[in-house]
Amino acid sequence: MTSTVHYDTPVWVALSATPHSIDYVQIGPWRTRVLLAGPADGEPLVLMPGTGGHLEAYAHNISAFAEAYRVIAYDYPGHGYTTHATADLELPHYVEHLGGLLDSLDIDRANLNGESLGGWVAINCLPTAAHTIWGAVAVYRAEPVGAGMDVLGQLAELATEPLSSLGSRRPEGIS
Repeated sequence: MTSTVHYDTPVWVALSATPHSIDYVQIGPWRTRVLLAGPADGEPLVLMPGTGGHLEAYAHNISAFAEAYRVIAYDYPGHGYTTHATADLELPHYVEHLGGLLDSLDIDRANLNGESLGGWVAINCLPTAAHTIWGAVAVYRAEPVGAGMDVLGQLAELATEPLSSLGSRRPEGIS
């Protein structure tokens, strides 16, 4: 007998068998939508989508991650169901928002998983984080839009070093 794999499973059906909660937390001026899943005492894993994304971008991954991690997926300011932006936001706004989210959830150490914009937020959070970042996974396009430097090569170099040794060092061109 052959099993059939369904790749078009609606996001909320994909999550239906996984205990989770969705709530809102206030982070500065942002009413932020947050999904929590997995063991409350598990190692935190923060899932961060790309530009224009929302927490549902990870819906098909949350169940698997929640078996081992305390999963936190959220909508950035101006994305999904978080307060809409009234002005253009820059990378430092998203990094600050992530720090506020971790504070509001009483998380002092976390793993970060970011896709596109989420990857930029994760990498920019590393050298300045008031929190301890156990690990960061950044998924980008082959060449970041507008990047005139070898960002991926620099990130690969940084990935071979313990996070504690990064200090205030950042890949060239990332502010």
